[in-house]
Amino acid sequence: MKMDEPPIDLDRKVNASTSIDFEREPERRFNPWSLVLYVAILAAFAVAGAYLGHMIANLKILDIEEAVTNYQQNVTTRVLDVGGERTLGELAEERRVLIGFEQIPESFIDALIVAEDKDFLQHHGVDLISIVRAFWANLSSGRVVQGGSTISQQLIKNLFLSPEQTYTRKIKEAVLALQLEAKYTKEEILGFYCNTVYFGHQRYGLEAASRFYFGKSAQDLDLPESALLAAIVRAPERYTPYRHLERAMSRRNFVLERMANLGYIKESESEIAKAEGVVLRERVRSDQLGPYFVEEIRKFLVQNYGREEAYGGGLTIYSTLDPQMQVAAESALREGLYELSMRQPLRPVADNVVDDGGDPETFHLREWDQPILVGDYIHAVITEVGKQDATLRIGEAAVKVTTRNIHTRMLTREQRADLQKVFRPGDVLPVLVDKLDSEGRAASVRLTQEPETEAALVAIEVETGRVLAMVGGFDFEISQYNCAMQARRQTGSAFKPIVLATALEQNKVTLGSTFFDEPTVFDDPRDPELYEPDNYKHEYIGITTVRDLIEKSRNIPAIKLMVHTGIEDTIVTAKKMGVEPQLPPFYSLALGSIEMSLLNLAGVFSVFPNQGVVVEPYLIERIEGRDGRVLFEHVRRPQTAISRTTAFLVTQALMGVVRRGTGKSALPLVEKLGVPLAGKTGTTDDYTDAWFVGFSPQVVCGVWVGYSEQKITIGDDESGARAALPIWRRFMERALAEERWRQIREYSLPPNVVAVQIDRRNGLLVGSFTPEEERIFEFFVRGTEPRRSTTYDDDYNLRIGSIRLMEKRVDVSFEDHRIVKPRWPVETWQ
Repeated sequence: MKMDEPPIDLDRKVNASTSIDFEREPERRFNPWSLVLYVAILAAFAVAGAYLGHMIANLKILDIEEAVTNYQQNVTTRVLDVGGERTLGELAEERRVLIGFEQIPESFIDALIVAEDKDFLQHHGVDLISIVRAFWANLSSGRVVQGGSTISQQLIKNLFLSPEQTYTRKIKEAVLALQLEAKYTKEEILGFYCNTVYFGHQRYGLEAASRFYFGKSAQDLDLPESALLAAIVRAPERYTPYRHLERAMSRRNFVLERMANLGYIKESESEIAKAEGVVLRERVRSDQLGPYFVEEIRKFLVQNYGREEAYGGGLTIYSTLDPQMQVAAESALREGLYELSMRQPLRPVADNVVDDGGDPETFHLREWDQPILVGDYIHAVITEVGKQDATLRIGEAAVKVTTRNIHTRMLTREQRADLQKVFRPGDVLPVLVDKLDSEGRAASVRLTQEPETEAALVAIEVETGRVLAMVGGFDFEISQYNCAMQARRQTGSAFKPIVLATALEQNKVTLGSTFFDEPTVFDDPRDPELYEPDNYKHEYIGITTVRDLIEKSRNIPAIKLMVHTGIEDTIVTAKKMGVEPQLPPFYSLALGSIEMSLLNLAGVFSVFPNQGVVVEPYLIERIEGRDGRVLFEHVRRPQTAISRTTAFLVTQALMGVVRRGTGKSALPLVEKLGVPLAGKTGTTDDYTDAWFVGFSPQVVCGVWVGYSEQKITIGDDESGARAALPIWRRFMERALAEERWRQIREYSLPPNVVAVQIDRRNGLLVGSFTPEEERIFEFFVRGTEPRRSTTYDDDYNLRIGSIRLMEKRVDVSFEDHRIVKPRWPVETWQ
């Protein structure tokens, strides 16, 4: 009581206040809706409580030690090759290594707590504040976007629950976390967590992650390394330093700052650690054959049999993979991407021995211990750099490289003038071995760089659909994203054979039918905007045959062919042939605006050498249980998609692509192997995707090249013929080396097909005015072959060029569209 206040009469104050309140308070009346609201709220709480009580009553008592042991046990499921002789993989074998809590460095424990659950040492398994914060975020967004999980809850989810983001799962997770904390100490929980948490690249547990990222045991981790691994836990694929180094370092530094702010380390320690770079373990290519292939099988097993059965059920999987073809596929793709990297601008060299505290003169790579062959891609370390040359060391061999050994596209003019502005002593980078000395050491090399572009390859047995080889990317250790199956990209001109198949199936055209190739603006009734496509490099030829539009991949005639045939009919045929995605009924469909996976496209192409029959590509022949009982066996369901005649004619056109067209760089391989090869290139706008899908009578192979996570240019002029075809060519040469894959040497001629010698320029019969080099034998359905021969006037019109020919159009008439106007040709026909 303040001294200047008068004394208080308690009786008087109470009586007065009571009198005033009574006189001024309005009369309260009974509101029935309030009662309804109260009852509803009580009922909701009662139902929620009953549900929660039922859930708690039915939850099993945890045996966390048994769960961790089962989770870490050796894998017993085996994946075998097509012959059942070679083990391709035992799922996730040796990627989990148990360690004791005493082997976990304190720096990692602190960093983990800071990064994942800063109040871990105070709560009892559930952090109510985090849950409320997460609930509010989820309520605001209208969906589950945050979990608010503690370390204990994360451990429960990893071992016992599914990863789905639902409120039911969160309730179970919270209840089990409370039970966990009641039964085990904080140290035990941390130990279990560190042995089971996922760190990316198929590495579970701190010890496996430490060995993978840094090449050392977990107990030897320093502060920056501990902070980096703790940072990765939040989203391993997003923060892996092998793919997103800057992003990973940024989160590591955030963790270090929080460690300092929360008092785990000093501010000076945080600043020193943040200043350190990231020194990752030298990546050695995995010895596992077909890791992307095996990973797809693993996904299938987990999805269909559950994780416990897939990893510990003693299953035996007989796959379709052919080891010889897989080796050929992996080497062809690797070499092709290194070759492509030579034609791309040089990126800063990521690895430097000196920066890591090493000496270029004593530095050693394990790959140098293997014999070196001409054509190998191997890493070298730079020991000296001059203005116009550099000295590299590969094992005991010193090799001098000049600017002549570096592709013109790799260096700018300024860089080429002074290599000291580009390279430093200690840089480690890949080279292509061109020559060996008498002792088998590298004597001449060309510089390349680590591929940034991705690629994928799939090989399928034509008759059965067995996937014989699959490569989903450059390095499975870096990215498990399977570009062969998961990526959906525009197919470009690789879709044109489907357009051709539809037209031939309906007898709308022959391979000798002609269209007029000129700059054209189309009025698509389904599209409010006019469609104005271009040919490759804006080249137009005037009169062109259907065969020529396929061989030279001409865009304008391809669109005219599809419109003449019918867009809806093209869509129906594509579906029959196995095209999976929905097809838009637009003119751009003829140019491959549709997005497909490589596996799907390769499967569609198998219809042509398989005489019109479609078979679904598959990876697993059968699965046997521990007792030898067959649990699964693939059943082939072949269906006729197009006629045998149509398949034969399209195949002949695609053989022309290899003989004379965009795929002619593969012609020497035809002559070498004595096998008829056919295929089609595909290139999308701005060179973002490059394709080549081709086949022999027994094997179809598809290759895609591009960037997996974004659509950016591969490089100027990096078309399907330049970027994808060399990989396909390398693979087919090695894969078909075995005699059994070259037993079928020709595609059988249907009885209703005849061969006629024609003028390839206009599809007419050969005449006296047809040059010798323009005479080819063409195949026609009997009765559709041309009746007229090339005359003097025909030959003259073909020679004078497309400007004059615009007045003498030979387009097939269209009913379902109109050409708004022909544009003036940008280039005359030579």
